[in-house]
Amino acid sequence: MENWTQVGKAAVDWLMQRPEIDPEKIGAFGNSFGSFFVTIATANEPRIKACVANSNNLEPGFHTIFEEASISYKKRFMYMAGFTDEAKFDAFRKTLTWEGHSTKIKVPYLCVTGEHDEGSSPRMARLMAERIPDAELHTLPGLRHALALEAPDQLAGIIRAFLARP
Repeated sequence: MENWTQVGKAAVDWLMQRPEIDPEKIGAFGNSFGSFFVTIATANEPRIKACVANSNNLEPGFHTIFEEASISYKKRFMYMAGFTDEAKFDAFRKTLTWEGHSTKIKVPYLCVTGEHDEGSSPRMARLMAERIPDAELHTLPGLRHALALEAPDQLAGIIRAFLARP
């Protein structure tokens, strides 16, 4: 997880050097497993001013996504993370959690999930949102994990309204 906090810092360092970037309006958006990454980055990078976790994967330890979803997802993730030993990967994935990080988030945080998301249940999104003081949670009825494909206009409206908050 240290690598992810370092990547978040490096990304914000790069943005801060760009003349067209307003340092008071740096936000983070993550979709699916990226929602976990931006949550960790936002918790550990105070220059991020808002965070959107969409179609999220927020289950501590990620049992569902790695043990109940397509085996190819786990194998691809193992490859990208440099693991060839599944037992070692399983031990590693159990350390992946927002617990201990979420309470450090002091900026507006939007969490959007589908009512029938099989990868990360709405219950996980609710538990996460309950731990962040300025969190807003939207559970979209009848939808699953691909919110940007299933309801792009609805999702865009939710994000626009969130970003327009004072």
